[in-house]
Amino acid sequence: MNRSEPAARCYAEALILLARERNRLAPVLDDLRGVMAVFHGDRRIWSLFTSPRIDRVDKEALIRKAFTGRVGEEVLGLLVVMIRKSREPLYDNVVDQFLRYKDLAEKRIHVYVTTAREIDDASREAVKGAIAAASGKTVEMHESTDASLIGGMVVRVGDVLVDGSLRTRLKRLGSRLVGDSR
Repeated sequence: MNRSEPAARCYAEALILLARERNRLAPVLDDLRGVMAVFHGDRRIWSLFTSPRIDRVDKEALIRKAFTGRVGEEVLGLLVVMIRKSREPLYDNVVDQFLRYKDLAEKRIHVYVTTAREIDDASREAVKGAIAAASGKTVEMHESTDASLIGGMVVRVGDVLVDGSLRTRLKRLGSRLVGDSR
């Protein structure tokens, strides 16, 4: 992943507008991910795509030959424009921004939940329900486990982190006890 670039947002915004206009959000996303898998499946292919030493006309012809008929014209057009404008290294950022814009358009929010053990269905639905009610958006939950939490859960939504783990509660209690004994 490259650093954030305003140009990546512009490309992603143009692509999402085009995809929405053509009612092709899901196919365009599939194509973006497919191209990314090709680029990152072999470092040589990524290096070829991003190399400033390769003639742009030759690179465009190569990309057209490789992807015509395999991806839609929206993504092929994006690749060609990026080559013509020397913006190839931003491809990952464009995909990330496209995902963000797609989530906004579809009123979806990503929630990252970490628990000590696998979360049960009732807890999963309670978390999803509470966040959906508070945000008014569809919740896509990403779960992970970390035995060091001991119990409870850590929930991250965007920049907001709620740490309700037993590990953190015990640390706070220990800090208060140490502070009180002085």
